[in-house]
Amino acid sequence: MRAFQTAPVYHFGPEDRLLYVRLWVHMEKRPHRFDLLWERNPKEWDLWMHHIEQDASGNWCGWDRVLDYIGVEWRNPEQFFRGEKK
Repeated sequence: MRAFQTAPVYHFGPEDRLLYVRLWVHMEKRPHRFDLLWERNPKEWDLWMHHIEQDASGNWCGWDRVLDYIGVEWRNPEQFFRGEKK
């Protein structure tokens, strides 16, 4: 009998949770998942939005550029949690 080789099984830890959070964010109304992340942990939100990697010119970037590119509004998440909702 021949043994079948299977694909490796990956176990995702807490550091990978935004991998799934980012999926379908363009379909959500605000407050979306990034807004809820801001409410839960503003420092982590800042890290994911602005400090993931450096571009060729040395500027830090993150999911802010991706969300701008796909047309998802992400700025000013505090408006949804401090009574300033439009």
